[in-house]
Amino acid sequence: MRIALQINHDGIVLDKVYAGVTPESIVRDMKTDIAHQVGPPGSIIINMMDEKQFISEAVAIINSKKSATIAIPKDCSQFLKIAIDLGHATELEE
Repeated sequence: MRIALQINHDGIVLDKVYAGVTPESIVRDMKTDIAHQVGPPGSIIINMMDEKQFISEAVAIINSKKSATIAIPKDCSQFLKIAIDLGHATELEE
């Protein structure tokens, strides 16, 4: 699985292709890159989260900032689908 992610929001800028065997491995790599950009103390909090907590928090932030009502995803696969639907990500051919 390969996902191209483009984010430019609140000082977080990512334009990167992520490759992984599972959606969880892709989200884990995204989480690491975002934690590096946020810096302490936010990075410490992000690094303590598992992938489920991270995707829930990410969608909650999107909902808050954009007055949206996106359902909290049940898993990383749903999270990546939301990112694709919002235009922040594109699934690429293997």
